[in-house]
Amino acid sequence: MAYCRRSIKVELIQLFNSVGGDKKVDKLNALNCELSAGTSAVVALVYRGKLYVANVGDSRALLCKTDSNQVLRVVQLSLDHDLRNEDELLRLSQLGLDVESIRQGSHLGNQENTRCLGNYLVKGGYREFEELTASMAEPIIAEPEIHGSIELDESCRFLLLMSRGLYKSLEEATGTDQVNKELALIAVEQFRVQSTLTGVAQAVVDKVVRIHHDINMSNTQNTMTTGKRDDITLLVRNFNFPLPHALKSPTNRPDHSVRFNPVVQTAPINMLDNEDLSSTSTGVTDDNADSSTTETSTTSDLYPPGARMAERNARIKPYVDFSEYYENVEKRRKEGTLPEDFKRSNAAFSRHSL
Repeated sequence: MAYCRRSIKVELIQLFNSVGGDKKVDKLNALNCELSAGTSAVVALVYRGKLYVANVGDSRALLCKTDSNQVLRVVQLSLDHDLRNEDELLRLSQLGLDVESIRQGSHLGNQENTRCLGNYLVKGGYREFEELTASMAEPIIAEPEIHGSIELDESCRFLLLMSRGLYKSLEEATGTDQVNKELALIAVEQFRVQSTLTGVAQAVVDKVVRIHHDINMSNTQNTMTTGKRDDITLLVRNFNFPLPHALKSPTNRPDHSVRFNPVVQTAPINMLDNEDLSSTSTGVTDDNADSSTTETSTTSDLYPPGARMAERNARIKPYVDFSEYYENVEKRRKEGTLPEDFKRSNAAFSRHSL
């Protein structure tokens, strides 16, 4: 496909003023759209009472837990792979890129993230972008950050997995610098009035969308909002937060006096060696899965009402090969350097398809 794309570009130069040039441009644009398809992802695994989280890009995982005083705290378990991440800027500088120039912009090639799944144009085709040509290797990678294992005790209340569209929409509309806290607070409010987890997730999404829409409509001079927003996906995993209006809830507690703490924590990321890392899929895997997980999503204003379903639900073919991952795990096992917790979690990966 990449060869086909280069060939079309050569033909365009030769046939720029000839009949059929427009069709060539359309074909090139279609190829560019297909090759640039990419995504961020966050995945959580609950296994034997412990939580493991991995992410690539800017999807987020927020763990809401209470302290000894029943104050609710928000811990971000994921790491945003963007140009505000100093570790990512250091990695790019070690590849030979001009970090100071990168700081002044908002994109790397055709995207904002420094890591993603897919998007061939900033991987195999990265040299076509002027700001990336100096890189000694592919600057945009798909290796996830991995955080675990977190003991799921009584203090762990619920987990939020979200796409960038959710927290960015709220940030742009309100200008808040504590968006994680604000989202957790909205979730707590909905836990207290909704009867199902699906209702909680949908109500959080609806409220953020409404805030974004209302701010945009009421202040056309607002430079923080563009009138458009990314698609939104939110997955809620309840551990033991009260859902008092549920008809039949295993999480009801007699004491509902949970207070909210405005301090937001970012958990340190415990990295495995690079050779142990592998691309992951999105979602939550629980060895004892039940109805305490729910997901909701909303489409973006970027698509007009008459947009074709093929445009709204475009898919890219899977290409992730886990063979290298399993080879490295086996290698570490033979060397005796595989952590005990990782041995147990790997057994779960062997039984479940991610």
